[in-house]
Amino acid sequence: MSGTATIESKVKRASNATILDKAISYISPAAAVSRIKNRMLFAAFSDSAYEGASRLKRALRTWFPALGSANTDLNTATRQSLIARSRDAYRNQPLAKAIIMRSSDSAIGDGLILQARVDWKTLGITEEEAAAFEDLIESEFSAYANSAECDAERTLNFYQQQYLAFASALSSGDCFALTPYIRRPGNIYEMKVQMIEADRVCNEGNAGNTAQLFDGVEYDTYGAPVQYHICRAHPGDIVVNSEKNFTWDQVPAFGANTGRRRVIHVYWKERPGQSRGIPILTPILEPLKQLSRYTESELMATVISSFFTVFIKSDAPDMGLGETDPLNTNSGNSDGSTNENPDRPSMELGSGKVVELFPGEDISTANPGRPNTAFDGFVMAVLKQIGAGVGIPIEEILLCYTGSYSAARAAMLQAWKMYKTRRKWFATQFCQVIYENWFDEAVARGRIVAPGYGDPRKRIAYTGADWRGPARGAIDETDEITAAQKRVDMGVSSISIEAAELKGVDSRDIHRQRVREHTDRVRDGLEAPVLNAAAREVITPAPTAPSKTQQERQREKLQDKEGAIK
Repeated sequence: MSGTATIESKVKRASNATILDKAISYISPAAAVSRIKNRMLFAAFSDSAYEGASRLKRALRTWFPALGSANTDLNTATRQSLIARSRDAYRNQPLAKAIIMRSSDSAIGDGLILQARVDWKTLGITEEEAAAFEDLIESEFSAYANSAECDAERTLNFYQQQYLAFASALSSGDCFALTPYIRRPGNIYEMKVQMIEADRVCNEGNAGNTAQLFDGVEYDTYGAPVQYHICRAHPGDIVVNSEKNFTWDQVPAFGANTGRRRVIHVYWKERPGQSRGIPILTPILEPLKQLSRYTESELMATVISSFFTVFIKSDAPDMGLGETDPLNTNSGNSDGSTNENPDRPSMELGSGKVVELFPGEDISTANPGRPNTAFDGFVMAVLKQIGAGVGIPIEEILLCYTGSYSAARAAMLQAWKMYKTRRKWFATQFCQVIYENWFDEAVARGRIVAPGYGDPRKRIAYTGADWRGPARGAIDETDEITAAQKRVDMGVSSISIEAAELKGVDSRDIHRQRVREHTDRVRDGLEAPVLNAAAREVITPAPTAPSKTQQERQREKLQDKEGAIK
């Protein structure tokens, strides 16, 4: 109300005719009216009800940011500069390295593990059959993912590729992956994962952007990617090979027959219409660089102050003192001569030593006054802003939990929200896409029997999955376990959820392992068998059937069901 009233009062004052207006009105009434009208418009639009939009306030008078689209604001030159600076900070600045490593270690760690979640109701099977089918899928996918043969470069397994893709997307803004089919001896599956660095996706011949092509990504009229322009080598490769470096391939974004995504683009989309990603360090690049310079200068000043330097001030002519050696390790020149005056007493520093100076001489010492006592407080103040900019508390960045238990746990929980969000985003854009493409080949090869897989709805039911990552961890294990038990007892959580949160494992795996261990201990007489409290009968757990037999039985059951459907 106050802002609106202020504007109205300014307009009212502007509408009052001045002496000059009245004089002009005698000659040209239209010109006088125009003057008053323009003055009223200026008064109305020169300020705003929102102070942040004011153009008159001294603090905002020179702040005129551009209002552009997502791709205009993130143009090619801007994005390349951000990527280059972000990578340089990641290589050379400890804080930048810590931010990206902390995010990658907590969100991805040693890799997100598949938990198949078959929609058994849609498929018309029982929950028990779905559980057996999920075990088969996880076992088959694990054989593929644990081998470096899934990598087109034969270097990393699928879980290591996850870490590489995630860290690269954080430092470069985005990361790409292809799923080519490469036939190799001894490989079960031909589908490979080929990692592509963000710089290789660019316009052919470094041409300018158009309405449908932006930085190597070609779109249709709806803004959906159609194909990607990928250079066969990194444009900045030091090995100059014009035939290879300046050749681009147009790779379709989706398969023509299956509609599956063939080019995986991992990036954090912040605005509608944004075609490429930006590094996570973007909003903190300047404070990071300035803090790095400040730290280096303070470190250098501290090192200099550790050298106790003595200067001899003299009014007399040059006495041939030269530079003395405090440890007397270099008493002469290479030609046998000496810089020191033979009549001068020894000038080496020593314990409790008293040196007599010549007349007119005095001693002056250099002391930079380091270390700086305000250094730690200033750095921590800047770090708080840096941590807020990336969503990671400073305790997590520095791995220094010096506060109370409550404060440390609050910092961990706050950081965990960001890690879980990033994990879900990455699992959707990277892991799930690769898993669905792998599932297509597994069904096509008959490794997995999936009746009705050609139906898009059933395909979704078959390929449902959760991706389990590293556990959150706990500051106090006893308190965390007690709280988890209470949540399960109250019915607001489950053993599966708590196992994933506390240990990052599947509760079914824990159950199977406990059954096996109990069976072995009962057999060897190290543990009493379980008793049924009602019937008081001894219940000895049956040994678990070999995994291969379970898979064969499941395949046979699904084949019989498929035959019955036909």
